[in-house]
Amino acid sequence: RTRQPPYLDIPLVDTSAAGELGEAGVDGWIDSHFWERFGGALMVGMIPDIGAWASNSAGKKDRNTDYTENSRQAMADMARTTLENSINIPPTLYKNQGEIINLITGEDIDFSNIYTLRLKNDR
Repeated sequence: RTRQPPYLDIPLVDTSAAGELGEAGVDGWIDSHFWERFGGALMVGMIPDIGAWASNSAGKKDRNTDYTENSRQAMADMARTTLENSINIPPTLYKNQGEIINLITGEDIDFSNIYTLRLKNDR
């Protein structure tokens, strides 16, 4: 969907894009949002490693008991949830302002409430 003043929702279902010469698709810079998609999960996933490193670097400890197991499992679950919530960010195509693209829509779009034709009386 796209928004056009005065905020008419224009459905873009079954819409294809073509370049200036009618070629299929358009060129531009594509942002895959890699860090937005995976950065949070990586950071949350590193927290258990930092906790394990800190507990291993502590002096004396009981080698037979793992006091961090519940925390590590909770952090792993948080990382999984974070990844599930952010993995579906779609890529974004950036084009220069003013470049021409053609949209081939799958249905008619009615602009009659935005653009109206009026008979101009020259007399």
